[in-house]
Amino acid sequence: MKNTVNKKAVGARIRKIRLEKGMTLEEFGKLMGADKGIVSRWENGTSVPKAERLKTVAKLGDMTVEELLNGSPRYDWDKVEENLRDSYSFTIAGDLYSIPFEEKIFSKLKNTLENIEDVTFSSDDILTFYQDCIERNIIITDYSSLISYLKERVEEYNDIIQGVSDFDEKEDTDTGLLSAILGSRNKYLTLLNKAEGKQKKPIAKAATGLDS
Repeated sequence: MKNTVNKKAVGARIRKIRLEKGMTLEEFGKLMGADKGIVSRWENGTSVPKAERLKTVAKLGDMTVEELLNGSPRYDWDKVEENLRDSYSFTIAGDLYSIPFEEKIFSKLKNTLENIEDVTFSSDDILTFYQDCIERNIIITDYSSLISYLKERVEEYNDIIQGVSDFDEKEDTDTGLLSAILGSRNKYLTLLNKAEGKQKKPIAKAATGLDS
């Protein structure tokens, strides 16, 4: 078995499994026929278990060997696509309509979000991005365009909020719009705060090699 893996990341996952099971290095090692020194090397990222031991560790962690070596995928894109293809919205008049699915827009959005490390957006977040791309002709192709788009949406809502606030004060009436608009603005502000400062980092050089 020959593979290219990030041994530090694999070690961190192995350590997490061991600690979740409440085992010492020695107890954990006995399950694999390894001494505590070997387990320590795994956890420190010095080496990676061989195939049979990987299977045992993965089983203990209730995951596949692939997930143990490379981590669980942050997004289930098949499910995301299925949800987008079955998504609906409302017109200003309150009529329900189906949001069209555009493969190119989805592909660009998918690549953008995959390349932003340390941040995982929810299905609702992705629907918001996708719907804006479709309905507002927004183009999201990388981290910078995502941030620019979110900032513009926040600024747009800030302008609307100011206008509604001035109207309410002038007319001495509560239109009920302000709370709804604030909610929408805050949604985009939350997304902006979630993404900002999380630009893709250089990918750490992967280590190669397997151990005992």
